[in-house]
Amino acid sequence: MGAVSDGCCRGSSILPVYAPWSPTRPRATPRHHLAREAAVAGSHPATPSEARRCLTKTPPCRAPPACATMPATASGEHAGGRPASPCPRPAARPRDQEVTMSALTDVLHVRGLVRLMGAQLVARMPQGMLSIALLMHVQRVLGGYTAAGLAVAAFSVGAAVSGPLLGRGLVRLGARRVLGITLAGNALLTAVLAYGPHTLASLLPTALALGLLTPPILPIARSVYPIITPRGLLAEVYSLDSITQELIWIAGPVIVTLVVPAAGTSVGLLVVAALGLGGGLLVLTAPAVREARFAPSGKRLGRVLLKWPVLVTVVSGTLQNAGYGATETALVAMFADQGVTTGVIIAVFSLGSVLGGLLFSRVPMRPWSMATRQVALAVGTLAAAASTDRWWVGLTLFIAGMGTAPSLAVMYNVVTSSLRSADAAEAFGWLSSGLLAGIACGSSIGGAVIDAAGAQAALLVAGILCALAVLVPALTASQLPDLSRHSGPLTDTSAVPVIRLGRRAD
Repeated sequence: MGAVSDGCCRGSSILPVYAPWSPTRPRATPRHHLAREAAVAGSHPATPSEARRCLTKTPPCRAPPACATMPATASGEHAGGRPASPCPRPAARPRDQEVTMSALTDVLHVRGLVRLMGAQLVARMPQGMLSIALLMHVQRVLGGYTAAGLAVAAFSVGAAVSGPLLGRGLVRLGARRVLGITLAGNALLTAVLAYGPHTLASLLPTALALGLLTPPILPIARSVYPIITPRGLLAEVYSLDSITQELIWIAGPVIVTLVVPAAGTSVGLLVVAALGLGGGLLVLTAPAVREARFAPSGKRLGRVLLKWPVLVTVVSGTLQNAGYGATETALVAMFADQGVTTGVIIAVFSLGSVLGGLLFSRVPMRPWSMATRQVALAVGTLAAAASTDRWWVGLTLFIAGMGTAPSLAVMYNVVTSSLRSADAAEAFGWLSSGLLAGIACGSSIGGAVIDAAGAQAALLVAGILCALAVLVPALTASQLPDLSRHSGPLTDTSAVPVIRLGRRAD
């Protein structure tokens, strides 16, 4: 069985390759990898179960035929001077070449990743549905977009507050326990919003509580990705994740705008609850989540925000989503009497994001990438305010969408590559909070502007918010990491720029 390990494990392309100049150490290797490494080295024989796992998890060694066929000498070397066993490991490639030359399809071969990515995609589908469904529901039962915007803002503020707290809860209570509690509470409160008392005094606290029990899907997924993914593929994982999450914004609004006219806003909210509960259960039972263990941070809550890269990412992401929230509210008001037009235009925006994600997937991530990739978003949204024609708005927002997925991929990678693994869950909780708080502010601002000056003015405000999202990372590019040189969690964060508050924020 040791000979089997010799031939199938040592040259495997599954094992991550680390460039010799990398400033970080490899993370802990899974047990079955350690077992086959030890079996090859001869430190102990592989057990039958470990050997079977080796055979099922690793492709055959692709070493030259001479490696396996040349006779070995007594010293353990081939006649040609090469070692008889194991097969030689492929030479390490420079880090930037790994990030830019690997195809996105390589990510699909990472064990457990497709299941986790698909499950969290379904679980996060309510993100693309709840704000517009809640907006339509409150506007129908109370009248006026100001009240509707306040309800969406109350929900988003609750979600923003709970984000970092639930991120810490993942460490103390475990991902499955926190996820189970929030899934049950979230589904129950969505049903209360749909069929409970329809007064502003009751809707706002319910929406706030719903936000507080938002399942921490994003922090869980973003924290598990670096654990199960080789470092050389981490940039591609975040790029693919940013592309696939646009399905949330393609399918979500269209589903809502189809269900609401046919069955009413209350049924639309129930559909949102059902998708969130079903997707959450898929995440809850995913092997990668079931086996994940989150190391304790050892820092006070909020200290991760003293890292310049994390703070810049959270602020820029918040402004970007504020622009999206104002855009979505403006579209609902602008095309209120045109059936599914609102959902279709939001889907077109997301298609542009998918295309942008594909085009930028092989472009190296530099310190200025967060700013430059958002330029299309700001320009397209500002241009959309020039007319109320649906074809013009759809075209300009398609252009705006091309900057969304590429910039989000940079944001996720910046956070991961600026912290230790133990701090990632809380950091992604803050990022998730910022994104939801942005939608809250954008929706409420957009609703007030619509009532005062019309939907076209709200689109102009959305464009200004997106321009601010470009400005923040542009002015702080010197504080952001060069992800073409290093991508992945750090073991030493001393080189990451921090905000000084009298004491070192390591």
